[in-house]
Amino acid sequence: MVLSDRTIREELAKGRIVINPLEEGCIQPASVDLHLDRNLL
Repeated sequence: MVLSDRTIREELAKGRIVINPLEEGCIQPASVDLHLDRNLL
């Protein structure tokens, strides 16, 4: 499933998608840029 940036924002607001921490500039037209830490749990 591909979501538009508008739909991503709507789903975030509804709590159906959780991204923490969310940086506003990370939401792209049909994706979210994710950054990983050096250590993964």
